[in-house]
Amino acid sequence: MSKFHVVVFEEEQSTAIIPDLWLRGNNSAVWPPYKTSLRQNSAVQNEEVPGESWDVHPIRLLYSGKYHAFCTKLQY
Repeated sequence: MSKFHVVVFEEEQSTAIIPDLWLRGNNSAVWPPYKTSLRQNSAVQNEEVPGESWDVHPIRLLYSGKYHAFCTKLQY
């Protein structure tokens, strides 16, 4: 099973679950340019491969683990 992370996007001060392949080192991550939360959540759950149009954002890593465990704890 794949690894996921709970991160804080520093500029927006928002928290999100992201798949491991979206991390760029320990201090940054990419985020998809999709407008709706439904589409964003789908990209996370399906571990969508980042595209060239995805922006890199500074992050603070909070936790790492399995997606299902985070959803249960956060009631996501």
